[in-house]
Amino acid sequence: MKINGELFKLIRISRDISQADIASILNIKQPIVSDIENTGECSQELLYKISQVLRYTPKFFLKEPLVKDTNLILYRKKLTIPKKLLNSIDARLDIFLNYQLPELFKQKINVISMPSKINQLIIKLNSFSTIEEKTSYIRETFNIKMQVNNLVELIESLGIIIIYFNFPTDKIDGFSTVLNGKFVIIVNKMFPIDRLRFTLAHELGHICLNHLSKASEIMSEDCEKEANQFASELLIPSNKIKPLLKDLTITKLFDLKRTWKVSVGALVKKATELNMVKNSSSLYVQLARTGCTNKNEPDIINEKEYPSSLKKLIENYKEQNQKTDFNVVHEAFGYMDQSEYLLLSSTK
Repeated sequence: MKINGELFKLIRISRDISQADIASILNIKQPIVSDIENTGECSQELLYKISQVLRYTPKFFLKEPLVKDTNLILYRKKLTIPKKLLNSIDARLDIFLNYQLPELFKQKINVISMPSKINQLIIKLNSFSTIEEKTSYIRETFNIKMQVNNLVELIESLGIIIIYFNFPTDKIDGFSTVLNGKFVIIVNKMFPIDRLRFTLAHELGHICLNHLSKASEIMSEDCEKEANQFASELLIPSNKIKPLLKDLTITKLFDLKRTWKVSVGALVKKATELNMVKNSSSLYVQLARTGCTNKNEPDIINEKEYPSSLKKLIENYKEQNQKTDFNVVHEAFGYMDQSEYLLLSSTK
C-alpha cells in the first residue's frame, strides 16, 4: 500500500526521532525507512507498527496535504535555536498548518468572519503614508480612546485566526502566514499577556503593512522594525501615552503596565523615543534592583485574553459533520492520544 511518505517524515521529525532510531524500534533496516519517506510504499502491517510508535492513527498517514500555500516566516529569533529543535518545531507546524487545521476548513465556515474585513482594512490603510496614520485609523475604526482592552477580540473580528501554540522554547514569539486564503497568527502560549499582546500586534502589523506578500524565509530587518513600530503605536500611541510618561518612577511604570497591558520594557523604550526620560540606563538599573528585567518582568496584569478561533472551527466541524470530540482527535488531528489534542486546542 501507499502512504504519504512526506507526512511520515514530518511526523518522525516532529517526534525528534532519527531514521536510524525508528528503524531500530521497528526492527527494520534504515534504508527501508528512507524508501518509505521517498516512495510511500509501506505494508499494512508495518504501517500499524509505525502508527503505534509515532502515536498517529494509521489513517492519518494516508492524508494528502490539503494546502501548501503557507510560508513559515517571522521567527524573529530563529537563528539562535538549535537546528534539531527548529526542525522538530517546523515539522509540527507543517503538520498542523497543512494537514490538521485545513481539515476544519472543509466545512462551510459560518462562525468566523471571512477575510474580507481584513482585506478591506488593508486596502484602506494603503491610502495612508505613515504607520502612525495607519494605527490611528484602526484605533478610530474600533473607537479606541486610550488602551486596547482586548486585542485578541479586535484581531479575530477582522477574520484573522489566532492560535496559541505550545512551542517548546522561548526563542520563538510567533509568526503570521496565509492558509487557504485566510490570515493566521500563531503565538507562543508560554509568555505573559503583555508579551503575547505585543507579539499579536506585531504580527497584525506584518499583515496590515503587506509584509506577507513580499515575505522570504526570514523577514527583513526593515519589516521587523516597521512591525514593532506598528505594535507600539497601536498599543501605546505616542500622542496618548506621552503625557503619562512625565516624571516616570518605578511605581508609575508598573501602574502603566497594568492599565495599558504592555511590558515595562515597551514603556521605557517609548519614553526614550519621546525624550521623556533623560537617562534610560538609570531607570533600567532601578528596575533591575526590583528584580524586573527584560526577561523577567512581574506578571501583574490580571486580565487575560484567549482566542476563540480554533474552538469555533472545531465546534463548527463537529456540528456540520455530526462528529464527536473523539472524531476530531482521531480524524481531523490524527492523534492516538487525546492529551495531545487537548494540549493543542487549549488556549490556557
